[in-house]
Amino acid sequence: MIWHSSDKEVVLAELSVDENSGLANGVAYERLETYGKNQVADVKPISFIKQFLNQLNKKTVYALAIISALNMIISLIYDEHDYCFPVIVIALVVINALLCAYHLYTCDRAAYFQKNASVPTCTVIREGVKRSIPSNELVIGDIIILSEGDYINADARLIETNGFRCNELALTGEIIPVEKDANLVLDDMVPCAGRKNMVFCGCNVTHGSAKAVVVETGANTEISKSSALYSKPGNTVSGIERSLGAITHIVGIVLAVASAVIFLLGIILGISSDTHFAAVTVKMLLNATALGFAAFPAVMPYVTAIVTSLGAARFIRNGVIIKDTATIEKLAKTTVLCADKTGVFTKNHMYLNSVYNGESLEYPVGGVLNQKCAVVLRLAVACSMLENDNTEAAIEESCVKYNNMSKADIDNAYPRLNSIPFDGERKMMTSINMIDGKPFAVVKGAPETVLSKCAGIDAEKIQKVCDELAEKSLRLICIAIKALEEIPANPNAQEIECDLKFAGIICLEDPPRADAAESIEACKSAGIRVVMITGDNITTACSVAKNLGIIDDDAQAITGAQLEEIDDDELKQIVHDYCVFARISPAQKLRIVQALKDNGDIVTVTGNGLDDADVLSVSDVGFAIGADGNDVARGNADAIIKKNSFSAVVSVFKECHGLFENIKKTAHYLISICTAIMLIYLPVLLIFRTPPLSAVQLLWINLLANAVPVMSLATKPADSKTAIPTEKLLRGRLFDLNTVISIIIESVTLSVCCIAAFAIGKSTGISVGCTMAFLTASFAFVVHSFNLCSNRSIIFIRYKNSEFMVITSAVAVFVSAFLCLTPAGRILGLSCLSFGQVMICAGLSLIAVPVFEVIKLFNSGVLNSSKSGV
Repeated sequence: MIWHSSDKEVVLAELSVDENSGLANGVAYERLETYGKNQVADVKPISFIKQFLNQLNKKTVYALAIISALNMIISLIYDEHDYCFPVIVIALVVINALLCAYHLYTCDRAAYFQKNASVPTCTVIREGVKRSIPSNELVIGDIIILSEGDYINADARLIETNGFRCNELALTGEIIPVEKDANLVLDDMVPCAGRKNMVFCGCNVTHGSAKAVVVETGANTEISKSSALYSKPGNTVSGIERSLGAITHIVGIVLAVASAVIFLLGIILGISSDTHFAAVTVKMLLNATALGFAAFPAVMPYVTAIVTSLGAARFIRNGVIIKDTATIEKLAKTTVLCADKTGVFTKNHMYLNSVYNGESLEYPVGGVLNQKCAVVLRLAVACSMLENDNTEAAIEESCVKYNNMSKADIDNAYPRLNSIPFDGERKMMTSINMIDGKPFAVVKGAPETVLSKCAGIDAEKIQKVCDELAEKSLRLICIAIKALEEIPANPNAQEIECDLKFAGIICLEDPPRADAAESIEACKSAGIRVVMITGDNITTACSVAKNLGIIDDDAQAITGAQLEEIDDDELKQIVHDYCVFARISPAQKLRIVQALKDNGDIVTVTGNGLDDADVLSVSDVGFAIGADGNDVARGNADAIIKKNSFSAVVSVFKECHGLFENIKKTAHYLISICTAIMLIYLPVLLIFRTPPLSAVQLLWINLLANAVPVMSLATKPADSKTAIPTEKLLRGRLFDLNTVISIIIESVTLSVCCIAAFAIGKSTGISVGCTMAFLTASFAFVVHSFNLCSNRSIIFIRYKNSEFMVITSAVAVFVSAFLCLTPAGRILGLSCLSFGQVMICAGLSLIAVPVFEVIKLFNSGVLNSSKSGV
């Protein structure tokens, strides 16, 4: 059936559904099983087995396997006793692959669940009852109810419409809302843009309400059929990932050269010994390959994915949904944070402060308002049209408190006949009500806008009162009325919203949040500029902004009317001069954000209404805040947070900065350990003419002293007091010069400790020297991981929320010591050390601590002038 060319009754009959009762629950379940969920085919997480096989499918693993097999054959031929070592090498490689696969599988699942945590809801009629369900449970034949601001989740044939218009930009590219009519029956060959009796998935409702029956879901919707929109995206690479990839590439080249040099040196030194040339060659080839495998930071390319995915999982637990892990990096890079005043900087729990009736300012005393003010309050409720709006809710609560009349009572007393919805450009709304048997237009909106439409008033006097009230940070709502000669069938704003009679002004108080000022100061210390963009008048906005520390004087504020006199080029030049933008329309908000982006800023914008939808989409990061946010705003946003406060937003910034600090620390650790291993191996081979560590020992160190601390650093909860400076992220540099110098000094220190241990142990025997070098490296690398877990002194580090790191590191130290104190270590070619030798190894590993402390003191002194960290 062609839905748009069929009568709505025929469509309902075809789908076997009644428009009033909807589908039965059992039928809906059967159709869900038949047609599948209302979603485009999703990419499932890679299974653990596949992740494990991917870890084994590497050239170095193949090389180790082949060389190990050759080593075993040579050992058997020449009757040597180390033929079991190649088996252990392969076993350690497999264990290492299992560990890596587990962490990648975990982060892949975290990313998948994060992506699917933001499924929108929709209102349906089932068994005659309205109910809200997840949009992916919609089925063909469902009766859906659509209201202004709703996101449309499936293709549907309209059944009823009431002033209904849709924004179909996502489907047709047309920005002007399309007026819909359920009674139309169109020709068969009509393009989507002309199907005015249907609504489409991916679009949203801009005006009015409607009832519709779902005709297509999932991949069969019009928007899903567009290969351009739903073709599988390529893997995007972030700036941090590019930096890590470049570092990994350089390290790989250096390691390849170092392994080749070590192999050749081993062959040269082995020729002069009594050992068979073939055995020496294969053994050195195995050692050189194992060195490259153990020292190479194979996990480096996955660090960003692991850290951000597991961080995103923590976000979900805290009521924050990040739709794409790339958003986390953008949040960490943010330089400008644009937020609305109401509900973000203020509590968004308004209450009536006073009412101005045109003659005097009346305060409710003892729960009573005078008659004239009570009428103003009733008229304001009669004009209430916005759902889930806290301003409307405060007015309605005040009417109950001071008039003893609910909204239902007002609707009965002043029945609504028609309306002109609120518009961000007009900054007002109009309701046509029957009052005392006559039709009246009741207008509600911004004082300066409504007053400009009033006749017969002393505008200067009223405006002066408004300014005085606004200086007290009060939210002002102006009410006006107009008697109509007849009931308009299609009310027009230009005709009705003129020659109004001023009724009064409602003054609402919305106190600032207690923690907002502290959060704003935290943003400033991190180099993030806070900008207030509000629909309130400039006096109220400036009053709140000064109290919170956003601005110091009124010169840093500008109005929407002033912006209209400025072109885009000039706005780009002056946009940084202002931190408060008042009486701003949605179009002007877009201009402000675009000007900031054109200046090179990374802009995060908060919002939760239909008017915020476009700017949330255009900004670098759109942040939909509040549990009752508009569906379209939440759909266009990159991130969603349930808490409706500025401090909650800033807490996400803290977490994001902390996550990227974890990335930096993990990369820092990997590179320093990689360098240290090379600096241990090569000098010992040259000075003592023998390898300090065998292939098995190298792989064991990689497993216990490398992989475990890496995952501990990567998954450590964010420390809000440390953060990567925004400037470094913007330049795309993961490390600065101080960090590079620190890595070199730390690597040299770690290698010197291990070489000293080898030299001390060699006086007893080569095997003892190798064992002491092995144990010192195991201890020292764990100590280094604790050194990097915080920028504070290792002595004063607080290990709260770091239980995983403490436990895994303790296990690594215990296992390493156990292998060197008992015969169990012989399987790795280790000797049994005395307790005194173990203490020497522990002491040598701790020698690095003073060096680390000096480096931290130096860096903190150098960086003291450029504090960063939300």
